[in-house]
Amino acid sequence: MNYDLKYSKDEFLKSKKFGVSKDVISACLLDDKSYTKNEAIKIINDYLKNNV
Repeated sequence: MNYDLKYSKDEFLKSKKFGVSKDVISACLLDDKSYTKNEAIKIINDYLKNNV
């Protein structure tokens, strides 16, 4: 994945290279927003740190 391209929540859910469960992605990302890979990783990491 290119770090400058933006992807939808659905694209992250379909990705096999992202490395986290689909439940976590669903909980973290909004349906109507696009994210760069770095943005999504930061959101997911912040979520996991706060919910462990």
